Amino acid sequence: MAIIAFRIYAVKTMKRKILDHFKENDPKLFGVIDEDIRLFSTDAKDKTPTELFQSLCRSIVGQQLSGRAAESIHNRFLELFPRKYVTPKKIIEFSEHDLRNVGMSYGKARALRDHAQKVLDKSVVYKNIREKTDEEVKDMLLQIKGVGPWTCEMFLMFSLAREDVFSPKDLGLQKGIQRVYGLKNRPNEIEAEKISKKWSPYRTYASIILWHHVDT
Repeated sequence: MAIIAFRIYAVKTMKRKILDHFKENDPKLFGVIDEDIRLFSTDAKDKTPTELFQSLCRSIVGQQLSGRAAESIHNRFLELFPRKYVTPKKIIEFSEHDLRNVGMSYGKARALRDHAQKVLDKSVVYKNIREKTDEEVKDMLLQIKGVGPWTCEMFLMFSLAREDVFSPKDLGLQKGIQRVYGLKNRPNEIEAEKISKKWSPYRTYASIILWHHVDT
């Protein structure tokens, strides 16, 4: 119980530190924060290499899809595996056509198979990935066909729980900035990146705030 209480206290303390940073450095962003927003994932920092592999597979499946569509296709993808346990060896057993039959594009099917193959030949290694810098993680994952900067940035945010990641090309973040600042036009990626500098070293949390603000 003492450990649980300490974790709750630590999360509350960290949240207050982050909110104070936004209050001081960007009053407009601070002004749209919902006090009940969930900024932290309790399990992201404890994911095993297998879970990290599965997380990137899920990100690949969900690229350029709404949350509901991505969830539906991912669930059908999981049904291909015994006990829904996704492994590189098992993915390689499926053809692109097999994967396509669950509703994904051929591009995503190719990306999943390439991801699995690169894990098997150790071009992509999840063990000790937490010791890598953000750029080192990106460089490794960008080797995978069909994986671009946005997928890498989402992986850094939500699978590795990196605190200072921003995705300047993300449409939701651009819309969030436009709404928060009352801009006539949606900022482009260069403008969005420039604005995000004031949120560092907590740009991941700023991103979550912006997405939440757009959704609500």
